[in-house]
Amino acid sequence: MIWQFEPYALIVAFAAMLAVGQAILVWRQRGMPGALPLFGLSVLVFIWLTAYTGELISVPSWQKLMFVPYEVLGLVGIPGQHESRTPHPTSCYHRLQ
Repeated sequence: MIWQFEPYALIVAFAAMLAVGQAILVWRQRGMPGALPLFGLSVLVFIWLTAYTGELISVPSWQKLMFVPYEVLGLVGIPGQHESRTPHPTSCYHRLQ
């Protein structure tokens, strides 16, 4: 039996909505230490999950392949953004003294 619609896509779409909600909440608190790297990570997770949702709801293989570059952008960008922008967990070490 071939499914035309993956039920799993609803869960991934809900996770993408949670990621964009987190990005909006973090953007409102962008003055806090570590908020901008978390915003970047949330946006990249949203891009990855949105592209994966598009791949899951597509039926022909050429449509599935159309979403792969965006998935790669999110998957490759998440560790790269984490390593380049957050060398320390937070930037508030001067407050501890």
